[in-house]
Amino acid sequence: MRQSIPWKTVACLLLVGGWAAPSASVTYLDDCAHNGVLLKSELTVGYEGIGSTNGNFVPGSPPPPVDLAHSVPPVQTLVVNPSPSGVAAIGPVTRLPLGGGAMKDQVQGRVESFFEFGTPSGTRPTDTFRLRAVGVGSSVASFNSAGNEAAAHVFAHATAEFYNGLTPISGPATTCVGVIWLAQMRGLLPFETLMELRVVQDPTGAPIVVANQVPGDPPLLVTLVPDQGYLIEFRYEYHVPFGMDPNFDASVEFNVLPPATVPAMDGVERGVLVGLLVALAAFAIAGMRARARSLATSNQGGH
Repeated sequence: MRQSIPWKTVACLLLVGGWAAPSASVTYLDDCAHNGVLLKSELTVGYEGIGSTNGNFVPGSPPPPVDLAHSVPPVQTLVVNPSPSGVAAIGPVTRLPLGGGAMKDQVQGRVESFFEFGTPSGTRPTDTFRLRAVGVGSSVASFNSAGNEAAAHVFAHATAEFYNGLTPISGPATTCVGVIWLAQMRGLLPFETLMELRVVQDPTGAPIVVANQVPGDPPLLVTLVPDQGYLIEFRYEYHVPFGMDPNFDASVEFNVLPPATVPAMDGVERGVLVGLLVALAAFAIAGMRARARSLATSNQGGH
């Protein structure tokens, strides 16, 4: 006999369907991130090969004559109302192969951590983050300072950090229990060796990784606990071997929302969800009818 889905399950599914529909625009972090949102970016860019040299540079100044240069310290920006948005960015930083190469051989990288409050503080429907690495890595005939074949290499690290308060300041939230909506992460493209998004709770105390997304992972919803700090970090690595010449562009965008709000879906996504809910409801109803017929038959047999 076909098993039925309990009516509570159906009710929950329908509630989820209603909850997933687009709702009113609102900022959550302007109300609950009492100290604002801290954005940071770091960048490593250059050529790697046997005998390559490493060194540090201060963002905004030219990197030293090394094969692989790393930004120190990270660029950071604090976004607090009345500022509607902010960005911490490095680059574009361009590195040429110190041992020579083809005319087009260069590595150019830019990394940015962007945030904008949702309406009415900002212009976007909800609090929006974008962590991005973009540039080009060309190593058609590149050689490093030691005269060896070299691969173009970029490592980008972009973070956003905020403290989720215990109670809201004055806005629409009734308590500081929001959610972080992480969209589905795309798969790795050729020469991408790392793409990862992590959400860390209490990063400066006893860190707990509450969410970890890697290429191909589905969307995730992370509940924000009141009176806790959160760090969202994006790590990206791009490694182009000798003889290759592609570009790269990797970004993740996510939203922080009040508990009764989730991001709007396009028509296809909404249609899929509604179809799924209708199918599940029909399955449940059919199961309940089958169970009712079975019980009626049993009762008749008992007489």
